Amino acid sequence: MQSETITGSGLPESGQEILELDLAARIVTKAGEPLNLTSAEFDLLHLFFEAPGQVLTRDKLVERVLGPKVLSFLIAVLIFT
Repeated sequence: MQSETITGSGLPESGQEILELDLAARIVTKAGEPLNLTSAEFDLLHLFFEAPGQVLTRDKLVERVLGPKVLSFLIAVLIFT
């Protein structure tokens, strides 16, 4: 199975090195060197790569990283506190 890789460098004028996300292996590399990311960090970075230049809500971030059940729980906690 081939893995899908997403590449990006942040803002074009930033001069940052290219990041690559291997979605199948869940590995991120910067300039060819692997980065040690948690599962949540990988999920957030993946979401940012999918939505460049977009503003993402807190709910969208929580749902992507922790799942919809946790989001519902957090909303319920906020309502009752």
